[in-house]
Amino acid sequence: MFKPDFIVLFCNTMIECFNNGKCTLDILRYIDENTDFGGIDWCKFAVSRIRRCKNKWKRADKSSFFAGALTILLLIYVDGTTCKGKEEARSIHPFEFWTFEQLHIRQEVELRCGGFGLGNCFQISE
Repeated sequence: MFKPDFIVLFCNTMIECFNNGKCTLDILRYIDENTDFGGIDWCKFAVSRIRRCKNKWKRADKSSFFAGALTILLLIYVDGTTCKGKEEARSIHPFEFWTFEQLHIRQEVELRCGGFGLGNCFQISE
């Protein structure tokens, strides 16, 4: 029972949940005791669920909440953008670098510079 429990916990923590805070259990329809978890395309699964959550979210409606992969989206944002006042050169994996403390520092710097979510995308050189 560890694997199904872990998958439900992971999916509800990192990928998607209901707007009312309850766990979504629909992933259990697709797995059983013989499921090869290594053979699942987790990226495709996560992206499809993020899209589904975004399509349910009504941005202009203050009573509508985004119940998607905020942790993953936050990590993609902070790792893929720069922020004036907090330039970091690092050589470690994003999951190791972006600790709670680093995220808090980044948030504070962005808020002082005009608002969170206004980071500049990295320029990729060829």
